[in-house]
Amino acid sequence: MNNNFDLKNIKIFKNAKNISEAIDNSGKHLLELGFIDKKYIEQMHKRHEKTSICIGNYLAIPHGLDDSKKLVKETGIVVHYYEQGFKVPDQEKEIRFVIGIASKDEQHLEILSNIAVEFSDIEYVEQILNHKNIDKEYIKEVFSNE
Repeated sequence: MNNNFDLKNIKIFKNAKNISEAIDNSGKHLLELGFIDKKYIEQMHKRHEKTSICIGNYLAIPHGLDDSKKLVKETGIVVHYYEQGFKVPDQEKEIRFVIGIASKDEQHLEILSNIAVEFSDIEYVEQILNHKNIDKEYIKEVFSNE
């Protein structure tokens, strides 16, 4: 993924009420790690309003609008796993993984592309979800291969 990806970038949640709460969780985590200015979280919500951040196969990728790069202090990523998942309108499968991205330049396009390719394979995703112990170490292993 990138040099800034470690166990501190991963959180596990029981559930979320909705996609808005999940975006807030991702944004607050990016803020906590020093990747963004607080105003970037609002941009993540605006991105979802403009174009869904839910890409299917249990995955959402919140990130800011193109003009929000000035609110990014350092390129970074967070991965959140929701044990129970949560429903999103117009999505066949509930969301289980939320990957928050903040990028100062075009680095996020490569990250997004790699993740999208891997998660387009539903058998691969279900193999991850069927793992007997989904903890931070396992999630790091999965996403470090992206």
